[in-house]
Amino acid sequence: MAMDFFAAQDAARARSRRLVWLFLASVAGLIAAIYAAVASLLVLGGHEGGWWDSRVFSAVAGVTILIVAISSLWKISALRAGGGSVARSVGGRPVAPTTQDPDERRFLNIVEEMAIASGLPVPEIYVLDAEDGINAFAAGFTPDDAAVAVTRGGITKLNRDELQGVVAHEFSHILNGDMRLNIHLIGLVFGLLVLSIVGQGILRFSLESGARRRGGKNDAAAVVLAIAAFGLILLIAGWIGVLFGRILQSAVSRQREFLADAAAVQFTRNPGGLAGALRKIGNAGSRVKNEHSQDVAHLFFASGLRLGWAGLFATHPPLEERIRALDSSWEGSFEAQPPPLPPSAAEFTAGASAIAAAAPQLARAEAIHGELEAIFGSDLRDPGAARDIVLALFPPTPDTAETIGVAEARQKLHAIKGADRTALAGMLMPALGRLPADERRELLGALDRLSDSSLDAFTFGTWWIVRRHLQRTEHPTQTPGKLDPDPAPFAKDASILIASLIHIGSGSEDIPRLFEEAMTASPSFQPLCSYPESQPDVAQLDCALRNLGGASFALRKEVIDAATRGVIGDGVVTESEAALMQVASLALDCPAPLPAGVA
Repeated sequence: MAMDFFAAQDAARARSRRLVWLFLASVAGLIAAIYAAVASLLVLGGHEGGWWDSRVFSAVAGVTILIVAISSLWKISALRAGGGSVARSVGGRPVAPTTQDPDERRFLNIVEEMAIASGLPVPEIYVLDAEDGINAFAAGFTPDDAAVAVTRGGITKLNRDELQGVVAHEFSHILNGDMRLNIHLIGLVFGLLVLSIVGQGILRFSLESGARRRGGKNDAAAVVLAIAAFGLILLIAGWIGVLFGRILQSAVSRQREFLADAAAVQFTRNPGGLAGALRKIGNAGSRVKNEHSQDVAHLFFASGLRLGWAGLFATHPPLEERIRALDSSWEGSFEAQPPPLPPSAAEFTAGASAIAAAAPQLARAEAIHGELEAIFGSDLRDPGAARDIVLALFPPTPDTAETIGVAEARQKLHAIKGADRTALAGMLMPALGRLPADERRELLGALDRLSDSSLDAFTFGTWWIVRRHLQRTEHPTQTPGKLDPDPAPFAKDASILIASLIHIGSGSEDIPRLFEEAMTASPSFQPLCSYPESQPDVAQLDCALRNLGGASFALRKEVIDAATRGVIGDGVVTESEAALMQVASLALDCPAPLPAGVA
């Protein structure tokens, strides 16, 4: 029976939202518990305010929130060094772009194909050489600093369909914002843990002070005892908070795994590949032995640890549930299945056609990947050659030297159509990230000087993607300001973006109507937006994309929904529309898969 992955995604998202609210409620419960304990001490000590004192409650709540907030923000900031640092912390090794290992080469190709299909830059790619179990994870704070890692057992024991299903699962974590959610949850649990550490410090200090004051006045002893009691309260409350925090963190992680499974099927249209990987895990295991695996256990594709007590700390749903959601006919056996007989030529051709028809996004991505590999080869992964290709993608400027490498790349680009140049830019990202810092800054400066040039949709999209990636490489921990939930300051920018997308793919007489229909997908912007009096130029579009990055996530999603409705409103998705739509999705941190059926 076919899996209804769209319904599965909606249900998993709803459950995840409820669990996050429960997580926040646990913090509120922690504050209440600490206040109750403090109030009890005060009442026993003769406090005249009784059981309720608003000033005491405010002090307790303020101190608790301050400790949790500062500690959480510090931890989140430390985790924003990028997915590569997480992969290296558990023994990951970067896959060499020129690797001759056939398993690593297959893994590299699958990741690059999935990046094209999902409209994301190619992430950093790692292998955990010391791990024989079958497992994988995606880490990072944004798609620009993401990394995908697979164990050695994963790339040697899974066939291509199974490994593709696992990689699609990890890419769905990137697309659905799970990496950011996981970092925030880790930060909050760490904040609760620090609360207990503070309590432990206060308790130790008071006991040491009491030992030094032994034989002193009763009043002083009472003060020391009260301080010790307060430290003990924080210690116990903090550990209780961590306990419930980890339970809820694990519950959120389990729901996100269902969502990622559903989204992986959306990418590949092949539930059998993902189900096969899970069956092999049931037979071969998925445990990760690295000593730091506990810290990132919730990131893995399958459980990397032994199950916690009564399953409360299980970071993943049972394998049986995940497999049956993908294959309702599964009989419950994890035994290794014999490999199927090789298909005949006719069967192979029919099967390939069926896969292409069922998974147009992935089939198109594989075709684009093969074309780019055939034209550029190893230049795609060489930093210097990648820089030359980037410069060749744009019109030459007086201050940009037309080197031999750039001239050769420009010649090769004649064979690449506009829509595929955006995918080419995404494939070049890992190589550009390996450029020396001064060369990256020089390239970024050259791109910045192109901002006033006359760029078509494809060139603009490529320029925007490469420039953004280089900027985030230079400033990996830079955070945007406060995200504004008020749509009014962004109404003009939303109008410019949506009108630009519709204009490049529709006849002039249809644009106003399609614009009005598109805005129905955005209840926040619809009453505020109007069709621009003149067609926006590249500079206005660039400014609009940068400004919209300061809107709240909810508003950004509305803009993307309205833009999508505008693009598909005339029933045809042109290559220009697909290219700009990909840029808009990345610019607003709402990445979307490569549109299928592009005309």
